[in-house]
Amino acid sequence: MNYGKYTLQPGQSVNLRVNHRTQDLEYYSIFILKKNDSSRIKLTGSSVWSERTGDVYSEVEGQKIIKSHGLDEEDEELPNTQPDIYLVKDGVVVNYQGEKVFDATNNKPYTISITNVDNQPAQFEAQVVDK
Repeated sequence: MNYGKYTLQPGQSVNLRVNHRTQDLEYYSIFILKKNDSSRIKLTGSSVWSERTGDVYSEVEGQKIIKSHGLDEEDEELPNTQPDIYLVKDGVVVNYQGEKVFDATNNKPYTISITNVDNQPAQFEAQVVDK
C-alpha cells in the first residue's frame, strides 16, 4: 500500500500508481484522498472520477458531470459548478475538506497525478488500495 502524507507547494505534483488484478474476478481499486484544508488540488489520470458509493460521475473527456438515478430513470447532467469538485480540461479540481473515497478501478495500470493548483501549500493524505 502506498499511503502517504503530502505537503505540496503551489504547482508541485505527486504521482500514485494504480495497478489492476484482472486475474481476480472481483477486483477493484480505490483512491482515498483526505484533505486537511480547503485548498484546490487537481486530479488527473482517470477519464471518469466518482466517489465509490456516490451517484455523480465527472467525465473528463466529455466534460460532463452526470448524476445517475439508477436503472429506471434517465441520468441527469449537472452544471460544472458543484461545491467540492469541478471539471477542468484534463481532470477534476477538488477543494473539499475531509476524506473522500474514489473508485479507481480500471482494466489496465495507470497513474493518478495530484497537483496543487492553489496559491498556498496544500496538505493531504493519499492512498491507492488495490483489492
